[in-house]
Amino acid sequence: MAERVWQGILQKSLRAVSVGFRPGDVRAEKHSGKDVYVLSKNVLFENSVVPIGANWQAVSLSADGKPIDMRARQLAQLQRLAAKQAGITPPAAESRPETTPMETNMDPKELTAEIEALKAANVELQAKADAIAEQLKDVSEAHQEAAENVDELTEKLAEVTAERDESAKSLADVTEARDALQVRVDAVEAENRKTLVESYIGKKATPAERDVLLEDLERLGSDEFRKRMALRSDLPFDSNVAGPDPKTTNDVAAGKSASARVAEKAARG
Repeated sequence: MAERVWQGILQKSLRAVSVGFRPGDVRAEKHSGKDVYVLSKNVLFENSVVPIGANWQAVSLSADGKPIDMRARQLAQLQRLAAKQAGITPPAAESRPETTPMETNMDPKELTAEIEALKAANVELQAKADAIAEQLKDVSEAHQEAAENVDELTEKLAEVTAERDESAKSLADVTEARDALQVRVDAVEAENRKTLVESYIGKKATPAERDVLLEDLERLGSDEFRKRMALRSDLPFDSNVAGPDPKTTNDVAAGKSASARVAEKAARG
């Protein structure tokens, strides 16, 4: 491939070079009294030999170092081909007119101002890029801190959940114990009410009033019930009226607790 390209250059079928690069430093200088722009510190991307470049005037130089006028060469070649086909001796090749170097269409000062503006824009864009990078760094740090906080809160939540479950179990145990104790208290209070009512049977009330007196005692409370019973007159003595159980009355008078009396009663069967 390299040999074919070289032969194309020798045959002048390949007379242009395509160069792709990124300019590094651009400066204006005076060369032979003309303003020119010098590009240095460039970064080369590609360099290729081509038949026609983007700039049709950017062609290889002739042996004397002067640029070749492609339009004049093509016209002369067409003249020679036409003469040969007509059987006419082609005219002698005329001397190639010199072409003037290509000049820029933009004023040097305008181009310099545009370059400076581009440099300033590049600096501004770089500053914005740096600011965005700093913001991204801050966001990354905040995200890392938030992740650590989430892990810590998750751990604390697990601890609180365990404590809550343990407290709930303890509460259930306490509630169960309270309910059992309440059952016992209710039984003792019921027995106390019966004992109190029995203390009045045969003295101030008949056995037929037992259930009514129990309801009054539960509704009024022991203090109010005692007051009302004190206002009653004693029953007339009648051997046929069943009085309270002497044993129970003696136990109440002796100050035995209801639970003790319940236990003794259960033991007697």
